[in-house]
Amino acid sequence: MKDYYEMLNVSRDADEKTIRKAYYGLAKIYHPDVSNLPDAEERFKAINEAYSVLIDPAKRAAYNAGTYNPWQQEYQSGSSGGDGAYYYTYTYTTSSYPGGSSVYYKTFGLAPLVAIILSFLVPGAGQLYKGHFLKALLFVFGIAICFSVASGIITILLAIGLYIVLWIINMGDVIFTPMDSKRNPFIAGILSLIPGLGQFYTVQAGKGIVLLLFTAFFFVLSTIIPFIGIFVLVMLSIYSIYDAWQAAQQLNTAW
Repeated sequence: MKDYYEMLNVSRDADEKTIRKAYYGLAKIYHPDVSNLPDAEERFKAINEAYSVLIDPAKRAAYNAGTYNPWQQEYQSGSSGGDGAYYYTYTYTTSSYPGGSSVYYKTFGLAPLVAIILSFLVPGAGQLYKGHFLKALLFVFGIAICFSVASGIITILLAIGLYIVLWIINMGDVIFTPMDSKRNPFIAGILSLIPGLGQFYTVQAGKGIVLLLFTAFFFVLSTIIPFIGIFVLVMLSIYSIYDAWQAAQQLNTAW
């Protein structure tokens, strides 16, 4: 019998909230509408199978007791199939899907668009979102070098030209390269020293933008009211580090 807990990267005593969070995190990486990984579809089917069992108290109890038989389960919707060792549902069931609707998954299709928009605005940000940390670092470093050496009109024009070239390469790279399925918790934590960057790295763009905006606001406030501003900035950083670390670990599920 497959280890559903290992597949979702949760402990055997995990509560419902933890299981849901694990499922959402993995779906952001392996949903076929988002991922270009060759085994994304099979992985997502397995994730869906594990979630449908562990989120249902009766099925989970039977699974823990070693008496669970997926072939005897009746689903409210969706077709199913398997090859003996593997069993999965192709579509979501109203009983196993949180909220009873599959509409939520349509939002995952925005992930590639998010990466493109981020790269359009800040070269390297899209690579960070897709998990390509070293590429992101190289693009940011290259652009910084371009403008750090610009002093005269000629060097400024050369810097702008090189920036345009890097920007085009950056956009091509983020459009045509697949999203990495793993995230390094240590890198996520280091990036989160600037609240929000770790969230971009762990595929949480919305949360990352909010944290960056809060960071900018309280940074300005710290110049007026140092005690409050600095205190909140420290709290934001601690939260960002913890959140990104946890998200990175969740995405590195064992198979």
